[in-house]
Amino acid sequence: MIFDGWRCSECEALFVSDHARCVACGSSNVKKEPLAGSGRIVTYTTVRVPPEKFAEDGVFAVGLVELEEGPRITARLSADSTDVSIGQEVRVREVSRELGPIFETVE
Repeated sequence: MIFDGWRCSECEALFVSDHARCVACGSSNVKKEPLAGSGRIVTYTTVRVPPEKFAEDGVFAVGLVELEEGPRITARLSADSTDVSIGQEVRVREVSRELGPIFETVE
């Protein structure tokens, strides 16, 4: 499964964002670019007391994932936080309209 990032036509930066404006130079001259949806966990945390909006989700893990193509994205991890480790390979399991990409560990 893949999702889209953005490539800046001015400075060539590749990034993931909800906004079509370059995070490096501020240009709005950007184009969508498909991303493979795989990478590795740079760091992660366990959310034990979620915001009210996610209270029904219980305890969950959120990680900083460095994608194969280079950009980093903060995203929900589908694995239990006891099964997650820094440097572990992950791939997109699904793309949620509300949460964005949700990553699962690769065994």
